[in-house]
Order: sequence, then C-alpha cells, then structure tokens
Amino acid sequence: MESHNILANLAAAEIAEIAEGEWVFGEPGRIPWRRAVKCHPPAQCGAADFVIGPTQPEAPYDPMDHVGQYATAGCAALMVDRLRPGVVPTLPVLRVPRIRRALFRLARHARKEVTGRVVAVTGSSGKTTTKEMLAFLIGRQGKVVATPGTGNSLMAICYQLINAPLDAGHYVFESGLGQAGSGIADHSGLLRPHVAIVTAVHPAHAGGYDSVDQIVHRKLDIARHLQSDGHLLIDRDSEHHELMRSLAGEHGVGNAMSFGFHAQADIRIADIAIDESGTAAQIAVDDILLPVRLRMHGRHWAKLAAAALATCRILGLDTAQAAADLGEFQLPKGRGEVYPLPFRGGSVLVYDSHFNANPGSMAADLDAFGAIAAKGGRRNVAIVGAMRELGTLTERAHRDLAAQLAALPFAGIFLIGEETRAMVELLPSRGVRQFDTADAAFDEVSAYLAADDFLFVKGSHSNRLDQLIRRLRSLR
Repeated sequence: MESHNILANLAAAEIAEIAEGEWVFGEPGRIPWRRAVKCHPPAQCGAADFVIGPTQPEAPYDPMDHVGQYATAGCAALMVDRLRPGVVPTLPVLRVPRIRRALFRLARHARKEVTGRVVAVTGSSGKTTTKEMLAFLIGRQGKVVATPGTGNSLMAICYQLINAPLDAGHYVFESGLGQAGSGIADHSGLLRPHVAIVTAVHPAHAGGYDSVDQIVHRKLDIARHLQSDGHLLIDRDSEHHELMRSLAGEHGVGNAMSFGFHAQADIRIADIAIDESGTAAQIAVDDILLPVRLRMHGRHWAKLAAAALATCRILGLDTAQAAADLGEFQLPKGRGEVYPLPFRGGSVLVYDSHFNANPGSMAADLDAFGAIAAKGGRRNVAIVGAMRELGTLTERAHRDLAAQLAALPFAGIFLIGEETRAMVELLPSRGVRQFDTADAAFDEVSAYLAADDFLFVKGSHSNRLDQLIRRLRSLR
C-alpha cells in the first residue's frame, strides 16, 4: 500500500488556510500530491509536485519565469509570494504573504499528524554520520524516514516533514547551528523530538559566537522542546559535560543519558582497537557488553556508534541486532574512509576525510590516522586544508593544529589555504609546503607521492580537496 504525506490528506482549501494564502488562476482538486519541491531548477520538478518558490527575497530566479515548464512536467500547483504582471500561468498558483512562514506552518501541521517517534541529531561534528547510522540501524528493524544528505536548516526540516510518509514508525532529523541567529530552538519547537542527541561540541561554524560555551548553549537548545518523556544523549567525555547537564536541567529534561569512554558513561565503550580494516569495540549497554565492528576508523566513530545504540535502546529496538548490523554500515563519502588509491603502477593508502573540518573533527581524524600509522611500514604524508568559519578562533585553531601535526611522524606535509600560512613557521622546515589553493598544490603533491605512502587528507569543504584526490586518481 502506497504511503502518503500530509499534502495528500489535505484539500486545496485546507492547504491555503494553513499557508495563509489564496488560490489564483484556479484551484487544484483533491489529488495525490507527490511532494513539495523547490522551484529551481525546473527540470527537477515532476508530475503531481507542489512547486515552492524561493524562501529568500533576493533569490536570483523567479518561478513565474518557468510556469510553462512546470505545467508541461505535470506539476500540480505553484506557491509564490508575488505574481508577475502579464503572466497567466496554466496551473493553479497559491499566493502567500511569505514563503518561509507558509512552509513552516505546513510543516508544523504535518508534525501534528506524525505518530512515529522523532529523533533529532545535532553537534559540531558527526551529525550526518549519526543520522545515517540511525536510519540504517532502525531501517533494519522497521520503517524509518531520515533527512536526505546534509540538509539541516529549518527550511530543510520543513520540506522533510511535509514530504514524510505519515505511516513511518521513526523519523530522524539533522539539526545544524549555522551562523548566529539560526535557531536550533526553532528546530526543536517544530520537531518536538522523543530523542535528542548532541554528538560533540567544539569550535565549528563559530563565526558570530564569542566562545565555545555559547555554542554549547545553542546546541543544547535541541532539548528545549523535548517530549515530556523524551531522552537527551550527550558526550560524557566532553569537557563541557557538566555545562550540558546543567542546561538539560534548565530545559526540564528528565532523562539525560551519556555515551563515551568515561567510566560513568551510561552507554560505555569498554575496549577499542583500530587498524586499516576499521575499528573493533566493546560497548556496554545495560551492563551487557556488545561486540561492535565498524568499517570506520577511530575513537570518534565508536562514540557515535555508542550514541546510536543508546538511541536504539530508548526506542525499544533490539540492541544486540543493532550492534551486529553496525558492521555493515558504510560511511558517507569523504568522512574518514581508508582505501587504496591506484597511483603510478602501485597504490597509495588514503585516509580520506576531505568533506569538512573543524578543530574537534581534525583532532579525531589525526588520532585515528596515528593509530593506523603506528603499525609502521609506510611513509606518512599529509594534505591538510584550512579550517573555516571559526571566526576569532581561526588563528589559535591553526596553531594548535600545527602542534598536532608536528607530533605525528609525517615525512611530508602540504598545507592548503591562506589560513595555514602561519602554521609553516611552527612546523619543521623539512617536508612542509604551503599553497593557497588545492590546484596550486597538485604538481608538487603528485611529484612527491610514491607508491605505498599513507596519505592523510582533511580540510574544510571549500578547500576542494576532493578535486585534488580526483586528479591524483587520474595518475593511476
């Protein structure tokens, strides 16, 4: 039996009332709406879609320019906040005062109709992986809906709620901090989660925040509208653990649980071993040690696995099965994969974490790389991109990174990005090179690398280290 989202349950007049709008150029009948979809690009819109205009007034495109394409594609209707004089669409148009408000109201109505358990995941790093891990584990034992990709803004959550099938048993959403003024409290108020997870707190997207403590306060906003019988999961190993506990109390959280290596963690990692093939751990859940084998490498992944198992326990799922299923979970690309890269007749072993970076995730990945490198037998090389969106913490964070790199046995270090210039004087002069862009570094990197090297790659996404890896792959 086909599952339906909230739109399919509503008449056009009800949609207009919820969105505070009015239908012009006709009103659609009761049809099986497929989904709400962004209006740009038009080629991605299809049959029975409810096409939504841009949420930002300064958007460089106007959906009224493409109404013919929407109609040809079989779209059901269009929602806009302004009409174009002289343009008479051939499909119904819902005119609303503000697109963002209309989407929020539709999402809030959808949340009222959702009867399954809702999980909200936030944190300075590990959000997407934890969300994907939970979707994988829960999906092995029931029906689950999760936000696609890395969408974690309020509008991304709104679209997901509006489009979510109403008969799923569980829903997993990712919540991002963004710049100051982006409200995780708003996410919490909309989602009203049964489980809220704070994966980690450290400087990330710190522009606009004066301290990490401020970030802690904003991250803990995810618990502001937790269900009365809901659970909050926090990192017991964090230096901010006591502050998080205190904020949980201020938000009226009755069930705060912790995960980590700490002896007092509620879900405790009792043992861990890391090698080229992944991570093996023993995780204690209700005093029962569950063996876990991960394809990922490092203590930080074991902690996310512990948080996922804690969530499964809270949701009443089989934690032993979940622990076994973790062995089949595959990381999203560019988040700590270890793989052989064919290179000039041989291969280079790559620790690939190019997707993004902040001080916490950088330290975790370097720790994992060091654990594998300690097995010996290879020359170690690093390509390290700048960590961005750190605001006033930028200089200190890169100085700390230089110290971390100096402590590891790297034969060669390639620094990418203007923010890394100050690191050069803090590192041994031999084998250290700095470039402002990944493109500028390619020739020297490719000339330096040799078969059997162990290559560490990590940096903020804007460094485009993925393109550098792609070019190295062409030298097979």
